[in-house]
Amino acid sequence: MHDGPIYDNKSGHLVIADVGLISEYAADCDALAVIAKILGRSAEQKELEDRAEVYRKSLQSLWDEKAGIFLNKD
Repeated sequence: MHDGPIYDNKSGHLVIADVGLISEYAADCDALAVIAKILGRSAEQKELEDRAEVYRKSLQSLWDEKAGIFLNKD
């Protein structure tokens, strides 16, 4: 997956979508939002919750109906 994907020089990113990494990032945002709530940091909590939602929605584009699973995109 990570050996030889296209590199976008303009954005500085690899042009891939990794189900595991996206899922982990969304989960990290959720956990950090809980911490932000405990600390009374409502702006940060909202930002983290919003980020998690954006990434959860992006995962939907990786669903493969035929395979019945989420698939990485390269």
